[in-house]
Amino acid sequence: MSRLGRRWIPVSAVAALLSLAAIVPVGTSAGSAPGARAAAGASSSPSPSSSPSPSSSPSASPAGCPNLADGQVSLAVIIATGAEKMVECLDAAGISRVAFDAYFPKLVYPGAGGTGQSSVAPTWLSGGLVFYDATTGVIDPADDLAAGMRVQTGPEPGLTGGDAARAWMAANTVFLRVPPALGDCQVMDTARFCTFGRFAGQELHFTAHYQDPAAATCKGTWYPDPATTVKADLPAASVRAYCDQQLVVESFVTNEPYVCPASPYTVTELSHFRSDRLVACLGSRTISVLAYVPVPVASATGTIWDGTPHWLVGNGMTGMVVLGWPDSAYTYWLVRIPPRLGACTLQSNDPASCPFRPFAGKWVTITGHLADAASATCKATWTNPAPKPPFFTTAYVRQYCREQFVISATPTLAKAPARP
Repeated sequence: MSRLGRRWIPVSAVAALLSLAAIVPVGTSAGSAPGARAAAGASSSPSPSSSPSPSSSPSASPAGCPNLADGQVSLAVIIATGAEKMVECLDAAGISRVAFDAYFPKLVYPGAGGTGQSSVAPTWLSGGLVFYDATTGVIDPADDLAAGMRVQTGPEPGLTGGDAARAWMAANTVFLRVPPALGDCQVMDTARFCTFGRFAGQELHFTAHYQDPAAATCKGTWYPDPATTVKADLPAASVRAYCDQQLVVESFVTNEPYVCPASPYTVTELSHFRSDRLVACLGSRTISVLAYVPVPVASATGTIWDGTPHWLVGNGMTGMVVLGWPDSAYTYWLVRIPPRLGACTLQSNDPASCPFRPFAGKWVTITGHLADAASATCKATWTNPAPKPPFFTTAYVRQYCREQFVISATPTLAKAPARP
């Protein structure tokens, strides 16, 4: 997440999240808002109609709920509150997502050992193998070979195993689920069996949600007698409750100040870094970035401020949103277009002047840079009905402009990458 705030999202999700995106520089990742059960479709394939807005008139928080006023909470509080209660609290607060910091260990050994005699599909949402208690109807994830990220409040305090280690893990870790469009990860070894294993061993800032729309598709299989191959369906209500209570990753950025993005650069890779960190790492160096141009072509929108040069500082239809993968709004980037290269000014059916229009629905290579020279001249006027915040100064605006990615040439057609 940029130190200047949240980043613009694809136009399909702007209406749902504009109230959350008060200040929005480039360089971080955000997702659709599938927290409500009424949202249609799986989170790995969001659509303009599947991102419900937070409730405008939430009821009073139930007893025992953490403070969710800004959507930010500590991992320790999430663990102590419990998934079932967190779902209740977020619903009552009218919030669909929660943000938190967590340590992503390089290697997590099974805390309980063994494998579940049951499974729940889809694997990415459930973890796959589960333990089922027929007496209580409770489903718990299996620690061995499960899919997802297991994150912690911090590094293990020198524990090497045994009951003390298992007790610490139980009180300081939580399972996160990873939608297919973000990649895949194995709980048992996050360094080797994880699409983004290079971030293992770091503290990350997550945005995530419960009640993913894909929970409606969950199905469970149970082997009542491990000595036989007889199968039975797990109770549908238990399976739905279990899937609803999985914490699904929308985005993450590294909090480590010394880590820089690795080449070859992609929107997916760059979305894991704060925009000020990208400037620190890359300066004004010209780089090439692999990206997907969505259909319809989606430009940025908003009415937070306006200024000059409009193409660089304005946040009302002055940029182009590109994605890290066709079916994901979880990884995206806003790029700026200098006037000499054209303009993308409409939410759809962009004019011929839009350099991205010929590539709608295609992969492209974008060449450009951060810290454009024009950022030194940026000026802005606060246009939002909300009071102007005290940090909105000329220095702030110019730093915002430095964090914008400016294309230096018309995009070129690129080969689609392998699926994450």
